[in-house]
Amino acid sequence: MPEKKTISSSSTRDDQTKIGLTCQEVKALREKTWSRTNEGNVTSQSLVLYGASKETSESFHESKMTNTEGVNKGIYFSYPCRRHSCALVNIPAPCVNKMISHIQDVESKIQEHLKRLCQLQRRMHRLWQEHFKLVVLFSQMRLANFQTDSQESIQKILAVQEKSSSLMQHILGLFQTLTDGPCKNDG
Repeated sequence: MPEKKTISSSSTRDDQTKIGLTCQEVKALREKTWSRTNEGNVTSQSLVLYGASKETSESFHESKMTNTEGVNKGIYFSYPCRRHSCALVNIPAPCVNKMISHIQDVESKIQEHLKRLCQLQRRMHRLWQEHFKLVVLFSQMRLANFQTDSQESIQKILAVQEKSSSLMQHILGLFQTLTDGPCKNDG
């Protein structure tokens, strides 16, 4: 009796090496089950074409459906997943290589963006320092302008105050002369 060789989807590399199936043998098994499925379909179609009774064709079709489901399960479980087939030949899968290169590309782009971010932060720091220096200089300039304006205003106020006090003295002197002295017209 021939020994059945099946590989479950959860088997490990050690299990596959014990069974000894290669990718070509797995491919041959798949083709064999595919041809059996096609032969069964041709047989069931021929029964319908040659006028078999409806009950006979339905019962045959139902048994064929359960058999087809079994064949499908056999195909599914006999087909090694990509990880196991790649492990057999010790070559990483192209998708794994693609993902690794994609991850490396993303990492390099992140590093580039981080470098640019650091450069921008340094530049921004310098610009802020320059801005605050300019703000301080502007404030000092405005303060100096305010101080000179206030000094000028104080000088003007003092000049006006001096003139007004001399004018007041002159007016007081005039009033005193008017009240103290004899009138020339009274005379």
